[in-house]
Amino acid sequence: GIALSSQAAAKYAGRSILLGVRPELFSVAGEQAAQAVTVNIDVVEPTGPDTLALFQAGGVEVTARVPPRAVAARTSATLAVDTGKIVLFDADNEQRID
Repeated sequence: GIALSSQAAAKYAGRSILLGVRPELFSVAGEQAAQAVTVNIDVVEPTGPDTLALFQAGGVEVTARVPPRAVAARTSATLAVDTGKIVLFDADNEQRID
């Protein structure tokens, strides 16, 4: 679901890239949802109109913005990501890959 030109795909085949996922691209999904992943929520930060949920993925801390009380700390949650809006970056120079 991640858009990438055939030229960029060929250039970065076998190379490290970074995934850029904004917190608002996450949504709470049902357990049977396609394109969803189950994560262990470490911290929940209520911010009023929504909640920030922090979890680990690939050895880095990730933040998801979800509706209030949609997830709880120290529990698992199934989250979906809008893959059409993920941005890829070159891991060497951190430049966006188009």
